[in-house]
Amino acid sequence: MEKIEYKWLGLSDEEIVKSFDTTRKSVLTDTGLENVFEIKNAEQLQTLIKSYKKISYANGEDDFFKSKNHRVAYYLTNIDRQTDDIYLNELGISRVTYKEEAIAKKWKVKMVNIFHSDKFTYSFDTQDVMSAVNKIYKRLVGKA
Repeated sequence: MEKIEYKWLGLSDEEIVKSFDTTRKSVLTDTGLENVFEIKNAEQLQTLIKSYKKISYANGEDDFFKSKNHRVAYYLTNIDRQTDDIYLNELGISRVTYKEEAIAKKWKVKMVNIFHSDKFTYSFDTQDVMSAVNKIYKRLVGKA
C-alpha cells in the first residue's frame, strides 16, 4: 500500500490559522469527513490535524521504520539516557513506572511479549533488544 502524504500534515499552527479556509477544505476532503462534521474554527482544525498525526504515528506510519515495533526496538537499543518524550511516548515509561515495581514488571512483560525471539521473527537482533529491556527494567526497580 502506497503511503499518501498530505501537505497539511506539515503545517505549523500559524500556517493553519493563515490558510484556514483552504486547509479546512483539504483536510475534510482528504480524510473523507466533509459530510461527517463541520470545522468551525482554526482551533478545531488544529486539533483534528494533531489527532490525525497521532493516529498515523501510533500505526507506525513514518519514513524511517518498518513498523512501530521496529521503532521501539531502535529506541530500546540506542537511547542511553532517559528522554522524557521517548520514554513516555515510545516506550510507555512514565514517572509512575519508576515508583511502582508492579507497573515496571508489567512494562517488562509487555516488552517480552513483543520482542522475545520465541514469539516472533524480526529483521533485528532480538537478544540485543531483550538485553536493553532487562537493563531498563533494572533501572526502573532500582537494581542497576
